[in-house]
Amino acid sequence: MAEEAALAELPDSDIVLNNLGYSQLSVGRYDLALPLLRQAVAANAANPQAHMNLGLTFFGLSRYSDAISSWETAIGLQPELAATLEDLVQEARSRLGQ
Repeated sequence: MAEEAALAELPDSDIVLNNLGYSQLSVGRYDLALPLLRQAVAANAANPQAHMNLGLTFFGLSRYSDAISSWETAIGLQPELAATLEDLVQEARSRLGQ
């Protein structure tokens, strides 16, 4: 896989880590997506896409509070994401009973 080769060359790249995490997320492998996306956020805490994808992973793992927190960070970094994430944030809150 080209992204894995890129990761070997750029192991601290938040973009590569985010892309690899998203590819795992998109096939429902939350267990594999989670560490990659955590690494992406650690490599660059100002990457709103990594926070958004980390939130999606937490949501898939039924970790709704963590999902909301990640999405709020993503929205804080890129306010335009609010419209994209609004329904998911509401769904996570409803699953928490808020």
